Formats: sequence, C-alpha cells, structure tokens
Amino acid sequence: MIALPLLALAMFPSSETPAPIAALLRDMPPPDWLQRDLRQTPPASMADTRMVSYAPPPPQARGYMQGLLGWSDVTVKDINLDSNLGGSVTDSDNASMPLLGGAVQRPLRPGKLSLGVEGGFIMGWQGNVQTVVVGGGAIAVSANNDLFLMEGFAGLYADMLLGDKLRVYAGAGGLLDYAHADLNYNDPTFGYINANSDGFGSGVYTRAGFDFPMQSGMRVGFCWRWFDTHINMSGGIDSVELDGMQYMLTFTRSM
Repeated sequence: MIALPLLALAMFPSSETPAPIAALLRDMPPPDWLQRDLRQTPPASMADTRMVSYAPPPPQARGYMQGLLGWSDVTVKDINLDSNLGGSVTDSDNASMPLLGGAVQRPLRPGKLSLGVEGGFIMGWQGNVQTVVVGGGAIAVSANNDLFLMEGFAGLYADMLLGDKLRVYAGAGGLLDYAHADLNYNDPTFGYINANSDGFGSGVYTRAGFDFPMQSGMRVGFCWRWFDTHINMSGGIDSVELDGMQYMLTFTRSM
C-alpha cells in the first residue's frame, strides 16, 4: 500500500508542498518499523508487559552503641602497702560501687549468628569501705577508704536474634585500668597512716546480656560482667588486686 504522504506528493508535483500536506507530514509519527529500529525494541504487540518483581538488597552489617548504668560488687583481693608502712590490706566485705559507661559493638561477619569486635569504657567509685590492715605485728580496722576506677576494654563478641526482637550476646577480652586509692587507718606501731596512690593496670573480662526494641527505636536490656585486674600503684600503696561482678542496664541504638 502506498503511504498517504507519497500519494499526496504524486497528486501535487509542484516544487512547493501545500501547507495542509506539510502540516500532515510534520505531525505524523514515524512508522512502527522505524520506531523499532531506532529503539531496538520489539513492537508493542510483542512487548513483555509482565510486572518486574523487586528483590530487596541483603541486610547490611549493623553496629550497636550502648549506654551502661549499674553497679559493681567489688572484692579487693589484696592491697600491698609500701615497705615503709610495713603491712598489707584485705577487704573485709564485698562493697558495691555505682558505675557508668558506654560500649560499641561492630559486626565483622553478619548473619543469624554475628561475630564482631567490641570496646568501651567503665568508671566507678567506692567510698567508706571497711578494710582490715595487717602490719607492725598487729591488726587495725579502717572504715574511711575511697577507691576510684576507670577502665577501657576491648574484645570479641557474638550475638544472635531469638525470634524477631530479642537479641542475646556474649563477649570477652582484655582491659586497661586506672585506679586511685585513698586508705586511712591507725596502726599500733606506725600511728595514723594515710596511703594515697594511683596507678595503671590490666586484666580480663567476660560479659553476657540481652536487649529488645522499644517503640522509640532504642533497645533496652541487661548485662552481666565479670572482671579481674591487677593495678600497679605509686606512692604509699604498691599494688591493688581486684575482681568482681558488674550488673548493668543497657540502652542500645543501632548505628
């Protein structure tokens, strides 16, 4: 079949195309075969009209930032005094001290069971702790003692989701401590003694906990932590050995 524009040109052989025919040529779309060649696509009758399904990307590795608030049940296993003071100190009871801290957990291998690294800090303080002082051939009891601890820790952890919401985790690693101790007592031989020292030490820790999401998006949970550390002091106290359990409320946000 001869296209209408060609037929029109045959009917009007003059050098100028009439205005109605020129307008018709200008407004007429190119034929379907030309459109297919230009677009390199099949004709509309052959196009695949099925809806393309969308597959979401796999979940990305997430990290967690935690706020820690709780207390420590601390045992002073040993306090070695300077040789000039001639004695040693042991804690007569397990004293509690409040603690405040923060932690970050970053997964290295995400999955149903995620493995990663964690780190953070904890600080706490302890006052008016009763101790027994052995020195100078006699025993003295002191109840006016103060201890301040600041700790940085780092280690490995693993976590997993139980169901859709509850997350459980456990970790272990090493720690570095700073401590300040102020010990006051009356010794039968040396009289009134104030042993005031600070220093740095190292130790180990393990911890385990759980958390679950709130409507605000924050995860709230609880954490148990055991630690053991040896701190070398300078001044009237040579060294301090501590261990204990820590109990913390955790306030966690995804990063």
